[in-house]
Amino acid sequence: MQTTTPEDEIRTEVRALSSIRQRPCLLLVSKEIEVLSVRQAIGKQHGERLDIMFECFGGHVCTAYCVVRELRRRFRQIAVYVPLCAKSASTLLCLGADELILSDFGELGPLDAQLDHKQRADFPRRRSCLERFKVLDELRKSAIATFDDIAKLALERSGMRPLDAFGLAADFTSKLYAPLYSQIDPNSLGEDARLEELAIQYAERVLRRYRPSVYAANGSTIVERLVRDYPAHCFVIDREELQELGLPVRAPDEREEPLVERMASLLMRGETQMVEVVHGDRPVEREAAADAEDGTEQESLNSDRRSQPDPVRPPDVPAESRTLAAPDIHDGGHEICPA
Repeated sequence: MQTTTPEDEIRTEVRALSSIRQRPCLLLVSKEIEVLSVRQAIGKQHGERLDIMFECFGGHVCTAYCVVRELRRRFRQIAVYVPLCAKSASTLLCLGADELILSDFGELGPLDAQLDHKQRADFPRRRSCLERFKVLDELRKSAIATFDDIAKLALERSGMRPLDAFGLAADFTSKLYAPLYSQIDPNSLGEDARLEELAIQYAERVLRRYRPSVYAANGSTIVERLVRDYPAHCFVIDREELQELGLPVRAPDEREEPLVERMASLLMRGETQMVEVVHGDRPVEREAAADAEDGTEQESLNSDRRSQPDPVRPPDVPAESRTLAAPDIHDGGHEICPA
């Protein structure tokens, strides 16, 4: 008895979706998005429409941009289905889709770039390029609050002149926060700023080129919030959040929903890596219609044949006439005798 693998079950669901939608479906289930695997899966295929069943936890934003560009060059319309997760750089691919469909479990993620941060006597940890800017922002807020508190206390309790109170507050605040600010590396800040700008530039280009109406309406707001506004890289951006951002999104319809929900259940079982194009079977109703059409056409041909008169038979020739030899006809030395 042949055992059905999780990959076979996933292909079955995607094939069913492709049959319903009558277009090829790129099954893109990967830990990190890669250009080469997508190109190998697509080969030389191109056309009017493509669906993507997408499950990915990120990758490099440059790679994600190249994948979006490759797909948009080959297909005029793209729809992306997210049964579970399309996080980090994978969100960029979703921004470039004409149609975005998220299941009840589906979620995207912020676009802030992630880096490996070296630690003493430990493995590197992933950190966001926004962390240092968040540190600066918190230090600024705390220093201002400290200055205000010291100046207020000096004015209220010591009777100092405002200028003297402000000088005391400034001296206290600088001595308290100078050691903290001295630990910040300006070169690292510059590196983080460039990575942040990289995500902004790619997101703006994807929206401007492939979703011009969305970009014209509120593209800058969408990009700003996706890159800078969320407090953590793991933040859940679901359908409701995307609608508040102004990015068009919908839930699966009644035909798609059971397939997408089963896909989500299959993907929850474990780590599956699949990058391939799946084509659906011919729909049953179309096969039946085609068979009925063929049957009608055959019946029409039979009816036409029955309505035609029988061919006229030549009159009988007397026996004595049949014995007369027909004259030979010569054509270039070859004898041609009538049948």
